[in-house]
Amino acid sequence: MFIRKAAATAARRQLSIHEYMSFNLLNQYGVKTPEGHMATSPEQAFDIAKNLPTPDCVVKAQVLAGGRGK
Repeated sequence: MFIRKAAATAARRQLSIHEYMSFNLLNQYGVKTPEGHMATSPEQAFDIAKNLPTPDCVVKAQVLAGGRGK
């Protein structure tokens, strides 16, 4: 029995970028994403939270550690 190999395989690569960066990239191409803000200090996060139109907010730390739970 003769089995033919595929002529070409698709190239694959993985990008490690922060979520806010990927949202910005998606927005540049017209893909809608949830509104978010980036803070680099607790003080900056507090200032952003004060100016939100709601008393509720979520703070999500982002670290390039290779995936969730690692």
